[in-house]
Amino acid sequence: MRTTITLSDEATSLLQRSMDKHGYTFREAVNQAIVAGLDSREVPYPDAPSFASGSPHISLVKANALSDQISDEEIIRKMAVGR
Repeated sequence: MRTTITLSDEATSLLQRSMDKHGYTFREAVNQAIVAGLDSREVPYPDAPSFASGSPHISLVKANALSDQISDEEIIRKMAVGR
């Protein structure tokens, strides 16, 4: 398939680096880049720090009931101020 595209300076630089490193022609470098980008089956997850949160302050068995209670209290408060 023949097509015309406009490449950013960054894309051009990356393609040129690939051409120099692997000895690819421009066409081969573009095709390799497209295949590598579109055929990646694993999406890398960003590294994110994790922290120990300690023991829960409430029983998690009753977490939904507590959430409902807080929600109900907020609704009652809003009704009292006329919202």
